[in-house]
Amino acid sequence: MKKSDQFISGSQDYSIMIWTKDQNNSWICKQKIFEHTKSIICLVLNNNEDLIVFGSQDSKIKFWQKQDKWLCSQTISEHNSDVFGLSFNEQQNKLISCGRDQLIYQQWNNYNWINNGQQYRRLKQTLMVKDYALLMKIHSHFKLIIKINYIFLRQILLINSILK
Repeated sequence: MKKSDQFISGSQDYSIMIWTKDQNNSWICKQKIFEHTKSIICLVLNNNEDLIVFGSQDSKIKFWQKQDKWLCSQTISEHNSDVFGLSFNEQQNKLISCGRDQLIYQQWNNYNWINNGQQYRRLKQTLMVKDYALLMKIHSHFKLIIKINYIFLRQILLINSILK
């Protein structure tokens, strides 16, 4: 994390680990979390560094808020297969996710992800990625990186109407 001497990792052992530097400049695990039931594939951290969103092979998107320690504040189960990518828009009030189920979801909220409820929009696009990383920059608001071989997404991104 840019604002502290910490970093976050997700693993194939289903764990999320929060690392911090000690007085000897050695990395130690400050918090270990087992909330997902399959491997962690992607994560995104908001600009304030007080909200982390993880995507997993268990098809879940989990929101973690920093308090004294990181606590799971919300779970979204809209995908029915692996969640491959997550990205916030520049204002940090919208999240886009995509998964192996060939679905792309946009989740948004007026102010707060947790307190004001969620709305979902299912987007459609036909997109094929083979042996390459995909970088989509949608209307200058989303950067979504997917590093998965042989992804077939069938969704339509209506660029002019997504962020309205």
